[in-house]
Amino acid sequence: MRRYLSIMGQLSAVRQLPLFISLLGCLLVLALGLVVPTVTMDADDMLGLVIVLLVQGITLYVPTLLTRSVPVMLWPAGQVPHEIYGRWVGYGCVVLLVLGLLTGWTLWAAIIVVLGFGLYGISARQHYRALHAQTQRALRQIKPDFFVYTGGLAANTYQLTQWLPVLAASRHQFAILCETQDFAAALPPTDLPVLVTRSLRGNEQVTATGASGMLYTGNPQTNTGFLRFAQLQHVFINHGESDKVVNQSKLLQAYDRLFLAGPMAQQRLTDAGIALREGQAVHIGRPPVELDLTRLTDPAGPVRRVLYAPTWEGLVKEADYTSVRAEGFAMLEALLAVPELEVTVKLHPLTGSKSQAQAVWRKRMLALCQQRGVTVHGPDYPIHTAMNDSDLLICDISSVLNDYLYTGKPIVLCHFGEMPVDQVRDEFASAQAAAILTDPAQTAQALSDSTGPQMTAARAAVAEASLSLSGGGMMDRFDAALAQLKQD
Repeated sequence: MRRYLSIMGQLSAVRQLPLFISLLGCLLVLALGLVVPTVTMDADDMLGLVIVLLVQGITLYVPTLLTRSVPVMLWPAGQVPHEIYGRWVGYGCVVLLVLGLLTGWTLWAAIIVVLGFGLYGISARQHYRALHAQTQRALRQIKPDFFVYTGGLAANTYQLTQWLPVLAASRHQFAILCETQDFAAALPPTDLPVLVTRSLRGNEQVTATGASGMLYTGNPQTNTGFLRFAQLQHVFINHGESDKVVNQSKLLQAYDRLFLAGPMAQQRLTDAGIALREGQAVHIGRPPVELDLTRLTDPAGPVRRVLYAPTWEGLVKEADYTSVRAEGFAMLEALLAVPELEVTVKLHPLTGSKSQAQAVWRKRMLALCQQRGVTVHGPDYPIHTAMNDSDLLICDISSVLNDYLYTGKPIVLCHFGEMPVDQVRDEFASAQAAAILTDPAQTAQALSDSTGPQMTAARAAVAEASLSLSGGGMMDRFDAALAQLKQD
C-alpha cells in the first residue's frame, strides 16, 4: 500500500503535475484497496496523504496569489522562472513521504507542515521579490509617450486588438495597460510592452513614468482609476464609431480629448445634450480602418460574397440591436437559399453572454452554418479581413456598419423591431447608408435595393460624415493630435 503512495507522491512532486492528478492517484489507491483485501489504509496513512496533497496543492496556487499581488507586472510573468521554487518543496515532500512510509506519520506529519510551508514561504518570497524587481526595472526602461488602457474581462480584448497595428505604426511610443492577467494573456502577440496593473499603488507607479497621457479604448467605470491623475492628458479613442446608445454617455465629458471619427459622432453627442468643451473633440477618422480596409473606387460590381456580421445584445435592453434572433435566423436561411451567393458569418464575440435567448439563437445559427457548410469566423479572426473578402455586408446598428462604409461596398441593415423604416433612418444617421431589412421574407429585395446608384451616393455621403474621409490621412491626424497633446 505504501509503495503505491510513494510512487504517486513522487509523480506529483518531482514532475510538478497539477493537483488534480494527485487526487486521481489517491482515488486509484482507494480503489485498489477495495479490490485487493491485503491493501489497507490506516488513519496515519490518510493523514499523511492529506497533508502531502495539501502542501503540493499550495505550491501550485501560491505563485498565482503572489503574482496577482504585484502592483504592476510586466507581461508575460513567465520571464521569472518561479517554477523551480515549487520543485524544491516537491522534492522535500518526496523525502518526507518516504520517511513517513517507513517509520510512521505521527512525527513526520508535523515536519511536512512546518518544513514544507517554511521552505515554500522562503522560495515564494524570493519569487515575489524577483518579479517585483523585474517590473521596476521595466518601468524605468519603458518610457512611453502614452499608455493605452482597456479595462474589463478577457472577452473585451477585441476593443484593443484593432488598435495594435495603429500603435505599432505610429511615430509615438506606447505601452499597453491591462486590468487582469487573463486579459493580457488573451492579447495577440505584440512588440509593445504590456503591463498588468491591479491596484491604486500600481496605477501610481505607472503614472510616475513621465508619460504624457492615457488613451482609453472603452468607457467602463474602471477608467476612473486613472482619470484622477491630473498630470496626464486623458484621451478617449473608442473601439468603433456607431449610433449605439452607449456612445452617448456624459462620462465622455471627463476626458481631455475625444478622438472622434467625424462630425457625425460629435453631432450625436450634441443631440444627446452632452456639452463638449472647445477643442475637446478632434476628428481623426478611423485609423484602424485606413490601415486594414481596401477602399473601392467602383463598388458597383456583382455581389457574390455576403458577410453577415451581427452585433451582440448589449449590457442593457436599450443597447440591444442584435439580429441574432428568430428573424435573423430566417434571414440567414433565405440567404443560403440563393445558390450563387457565398455566405460567411462573423458573430460578435460577446453574443449570448448576457441573454439566454440570444445564446440559443447563436447556437442554432452555428448549427445551421455547420450543416450547410458555411464559413463561420471565430473571435480571433480579424473583422476587417472578413470585410475585405466580401462584396456586401449584412449587419445591425454597430461600428461594423460604419467601418464598412470605408470600402464603399453595399450594406443591408437588419432592424426587426416595430420601428418604421423612416423612423429608423431618422433615429440612426448611419442607417441612411443601407437598405433596411425589417422582414426576412424581403431579404432578396433588400440585397437588390442596396446596390442601386441612389444607395451608392447615400453611402458616400454618410461615409464622409461618419469617417471624415476628406480630412486627410487618418494615421497622420492621429499622430498630429497626440503630438499636440504633448505640447499642451
